[in-house]
Amino acid sequence: MDHVRIRGLSVKCVVGVRPKERRHPQPVRIDLALGLDVSKAGRSGRIAHTVDYAQIAGEVAFLLRFREYRLIEMATEELSAMLLGIHPGLEQVEIHLEKPTALRGLAESASVTITRDRSFFPRRHEPQAFGSREILLETHEAALYLLVVEAGRRLEPDLSPLRQVEWLVSGELRRQGAELAHSEPLLLTKGRREPYSNTANAPATLFCCRCLGST
Repeated sequence: MDHVRIRGLSVKCVVGVRPKERRHPQPVRIDLALGLDVSKAGRSGRIAHTVDYAQIAGEVAFLLRFREYRLIEMATEELSAMLLGIHPGLEQVEIHLEKPTALRGLAESASVTITRDRSFFPRRHEPQAFGSREILLETHEAALYLLVVEAGRRLEPDLSPLRQVEWLVSGELRRQGAELAHSEPLLLTKGRREPYSNTANAPATLFCCRCLGST
């Protein structure tokens, strides 16, 4: 299997179970190995035939900053589910997440490394008025899913009191008359207050992560 690698991605986020870790962001370092067939891109020279590592780095950073994880084990699991869910060309991901200041004075760092493929995250498809919802992963802390809005349909406001982040993965959606930008995260403190409309001739896909419980 071929791999696209990102090494030493640095993000400051809330991660940990101790009171100080819950109050103050700390640096984490992430190494990614993205397993896929890059032979087509090697011949075509088109980024559409591989993965955009800048986009993936942004997505990983968005989710880490939003979620405020207690365990790095849960962080890597959710990152894997998200990446495999929104990048159909990916066959496997390996994620190494390191907390360089977790054991200050005792050890250089604490870390976890996992390898996941699509068999770890069987999707559940739920028909909706706007199209479908695809559940990527659900835990007691968060739900990750894709909302597929069919052509000509509308995604109604969601008045949930829960925090969520979402961004447009593919297709075209409009909110208050303006087009949503691809891969630009929208942080929603109390659910979605405006409808999204798909006025194009093809489906549009929105990634969502919703916090379900106290972190």
